[in-house]
Formats: sequence, C-alpha cells, structure tokens
Amino acid sequence: LERIWAEKSSGELKELAQAAHYTGNPNLAEKTWKRVRSRFAGQAVAASAAFFLGRMADQSGRASEAISLFDTYLREAPRGTYAAEALGRKLVLARGALGSDAAVRVARQYLARFPQGPYASHARELLRGE
Repeated sequence: LERIWAEKSSGELKELAQAAHYTGNPNLAEKTWKRVRSRFAGQAVAASAAFFLGRMADQSGRASEAISLFDTYLREAPRGTYAAEALGRKLVLARGALGSDAAVRVARQYLARFPQGPYASHARELLRGE
C-alpha cells in the first residue's frame, strides 16, 4: 500500500478510496483519502478528499469531526462540486453538535448560497422553528 499511495495518480487513489469505502473497507478508504490530502495538498482532489472524509466521519457518528472536515472542504473549494452537499450535511449535524444558534446560522448561510438546493427545505424548517 505504501508504494501505491506514493506512486499512483490522484485519480487512481480516488478510485481506490471510493472502492474501499463501497466494498466495506472504511479503514483503507480513510487512510487513502488522508494520503490524497497530504500528497496533493492545495489541489482540488485534496479538497474533495476532505469532503469524503467528512462523509465517512458523519456516517460513523463523529459529528464534530465531520463538521470540521466539511468546513475544510468549503474553505478549500467554496464553489466546488460538493459545496451544497457539504454545507447541507453540516446543517443536518449542526443542531446536535453545535447547538440551536449555530444551526440557525448554518441554515441562513445555506439558503443564501443554495436557495433551491437539496437541503433548502430542511433549512427553512429549521428557521421556522427558531
């Protein structure tokens, strides 16, 4: 694995991480995404790796870590492919992990950026209940 992580292209490592995740090997997926982040720092694929690591943290019940990784993605790729999804997942996690006030701020931020996005109804619902 060390040789693969050191020599393969970012695209090949992305494929390896996704295949590992979807075939039930989250440990390999996480290690591969972390290598992508370090080896290709500053590139779009490293930002994407932060998003996928965030999804894995979310799926494993590590809400604070997931939020931090989604924030990293949004900072590194504010208009990236996964921006609406990263902010939406942060929105879903925010109330339990950050509290109601922070969740309201995230809901407003989401609606300002993605008023028709997949999490817009969730954001509006959260704001109605504030």
